[in-house]
Formats: sequence, C-alpha cells, structure tokens
Amino acid sequence: MLTLIVGLAIVSPVQGPDDLGGRLDAALAHLANDAGPGAAVGVVQGGQVVYARGYGLASLENGNANGPGTIFRIGSVSKQFTAMCIAILAHRGEIDLDADIRTYLEDFLPLDTPVTVRHLLHHTSGLREYMTLAELSGLDPGAAYSPGETREMLARQKGLVFAPGDRYRYTNSNYFLLGEIVREVSGKSLKRFAQDHLFSPLGMESTHFHDRHDHVVEGRAFGYSPAGRNKWALDITTLNHVGDGGVFTNIHDLAKWMANLQDSVLEGGDDLVALMETSGVLNDGTDTGYGFGLYEEQWRGQQVIGHGGAWVGYLASTIRLPDHDTSVMVLANSSRLPVEKTAYEVAAVVLDGLPEEETGEEVTRKDHADESGVDAGGRPGRRRDSPPLEDSAPYVGTYWSEELQCTWRVAPGRMRADLRLDMGRGNMARLHLQKNGSFEGTGRTVEFHMAEEGISGFTLHADRLGSMEFVRLEPVVRR
Repeated sequence: MLTLIVGLAIVSPVQGPDDLGGRLDAALAHLANDAGPGAAVGVVQGGQVVYARGYGLASLENGNANGPGTIFRIGSVSKQFTAMCIAILAHRGEIDLDADIRTYLEDFLPLDTPVTVRHLLHHTSGLREYMTLAELSGLDPGAAYSPGETREMLARQKGLVFAPGDRYRYTNSNYFLLGEIVREVSGKSLKRFAQDHLFSPLGMESTHFHDRHDHVVEGRAFGYSPAGRNKWALDITTLNHVGDGGVFTNIHDLAKWMANLQDSVLEGGDDLVALMETSGVLNDGTDTGYGFGLYEEQWRGQQVIGHGGAWVGYLASTIRLPDHDTSVMVLANSSRLPVEKTAYEVAAVVLDGLPEEETGEEVTRKDHADESGVDAGGRPGRRRDSPPLEDSAPYVGTYWSEELQCTWRVAPGRMRADLRLDMGRGNMARLHLQKNGSFEGTGRTVEFHMAEEGISGFTLHADRLGSMEFVRLEPVVRR
C-alpha cells in the first residue's frame, strides 16, 4: 500500500471503502489534531505491518508530529517484557518459578505463607502496592524515591493483603520485584538483560527500559494531561522504577514484538510464549485470566490476548487475536485518549465481518484495570446516621508505623462525628465515626485500640494494604 511520509508521521491516503488503509483512516479521523497531543496506531497481520499512522503532536513545544517512529512510554504494557525475561531465566534453570521469592531477594521478612515467583507473575501474591505505600509514607507518587528505597519499603512489610494464591489483585509491586529478581539472578540490570535477550535479537533498536529519568531519548513523545479547556500540561515523573513499567518504544519496534508472540524466534521459542499466555490459577482452582504480563479475554466470540498501560500522560493498549494472526497497537501521549476502545475499533475494521455481541461491543474479562496502582480511595464515608463523637481528645495524638516508617497525626475534625488524619505533605483525610466504633474515610477504615491507660494505637485497613498497625508515640489521654 502506497504511503506518503509527512514529517515524523506516516499517512495512509484514502483509497476507497474496500482499501484497509482508507477504511482505517476514516475510522480514526477523529484522532486528527494539529494543536494537541495524540497517538500512533499500528496493525500487524501475518508478521507484517499493514497499517501505521500517527496523530497529533509528539511535542507541543516544537510542533513535532506523532508517527510510527515516535517513541512513547507504554506503562504497564512493559510487564510482558519483564515476564519474558523471567521466563528465559526459568527456561535456563536459573529461576524456579515456584520458589519462595526470598530465594532471590534475601532481604525480605519471613511470612507465614511463602510468596513465590509465580505468585508475582500472576498477581496473586497479596503483596502491598508500593505506590500506595509511598503515598501513605508522605511521598509524592511521581517523585524521586529510588528503586532501592522501594525495595527496602516492601521488604519490611509484615503483612499481606490476602494469603498468596487466594485472590487475584493487580499490583505493581509484583513486577517491580520481578525486575529486581532479574538483576539478582543474572547480574545484569533489567534494562541490560532485556536489551541482550529481547530487544537486540528482535531488532527493536528504539526500545529500552527507561531506568534513568534524565536519559535523553531522541524522537520521543512527551506525555500530557489536560490543564483546562484546550490547554495541556506536561505530565512527568522522576521515578527510575522499571519492571512494572518503564519501557519506551515505537510502533515499528512493537510490531516486531507482536509478531514474535505469534511465531517466536527468541530463546525458548513458542514454548515460552505459551507459558506467558497460560492463565494463573488460584488456590481454589479458579482461573484468573492473567498470565505473564498478559490478560486473556473474549471479544465478539474471539480470543484476545493483550495488556494496557497508563502512566504520567501516556496511555497504551496492545491486543492480539491469535486465531486471525492480527495485532493492534495504540500508543498515546494524551492521558485522556481512550486507547483500549480505539484498539477494538481498529480490530473491528481490520476483521470486518465478525459478529457483534448481543450486548454490544463490551469486552468480557476479569478486572485487569487500574494500571497505576495508586489507591485513590473515594469520597469520605460519612453516613447520616453516624453517631456523634462525644469527645475527640482520647484519639488526638501522633502515631508511628514501623512498616511505613512515618508518623501520622490525629486531630479533632470540624464536625461532631469527625476526626482529621494528617498523613504529611498536605495529605489529609476526614474520618467518620461508625456505629461499630471504627472510623472510615477515603477508602480506609481505622480501628483504635483501647488499653487500660487509654488508646494505645490503631489498625489501618485499606484495599491495597490489608491491615497495618500504628502505635501511639506520646502518653495517652484517659477517657
């Protein structure tokens, strides 16, 4: 198919309703944008790129256009590359997938039930989300705390959200630690190991794990988030974490990876791809629908294997329909572009004639969303029937968490049933007294502990933390 090259963008001219490029151009015309960020879209069939085009600007500062060669951060789509590195080491016999992670990460505290490498791969470990831990420790989720600090923070956790293997819960801690395991076992950084064993063998010359935030990447798109009507702001991070994310790539390179998943030429071949596409199984035998950085779902009666990503102004979605030897990739530098919806719209055009679901275009899958992992909480849980708090004085004080290595302060609230929880750096939460004596707010429950001399501490319950203990630092106030 003839293409015209305009700047960085490869533009496929409309050639009529029967031409694939023309039909995709028409379906994606709404992405055209010469004043804001956008995306790059690619389609692979039979191992060949049959469509590649860019939309919008890679840089609002200099006006560079997005194209198939533009390099994007792909967020959690990176997890499949981390998983393949682990699979290669397991294929060599250097990693036992069913070994306790302390076999490779000796600094971790012993737990009642061992967490295995396979638990990490399948998001069934029960480990706490490191981004939530960092946020609750008073750190900015996008600030410069080091991978070493994150590893130390995870290593000192004494509890789990659930027993390993009991549940599926998507958690970035799992894949961050898998990257650390690659480093410990191979003696190479994840960036170097992936370069040597994935990217270089496949000719992915523009792809890397971005483990230095100040690394200059020529031809990159910058991530943007809305800052008002028709306004945008740079969305950046100084984190150097990889494993759970961190891959920078473009449509050209990613097409080579998608083709490899269909017919692998890497070490271990199709056996490792089959391993990656095998869903995890819970202790009770339930299939999770998630394998080694890849989910499986059904769409229009077809098997789809893929993943999404979202981080600091970038969004990404890759889907592969193995029975049709077809893959779709959508990489965006706008935090509000619906990349997954776009990927399925492209697939519908490419595979024209597939039956529509009776209930519409909805994908059937388990919950593999929430790529960022940040515990956003929710609106405060005050109820109209909340009992009045007769006296806030017994609760007021400073409390210490050994696992978070931080102090929180409890202060009187503005309303009779309220307390105010100050977690540092301006991070505040209102706590509302409940009938059972606990306090709730912003997705968290606090249960204070009464000792003979008064309140001695509290237990924090949160979705991505499980339960965590805080002890009171100063003398308690008797009731």
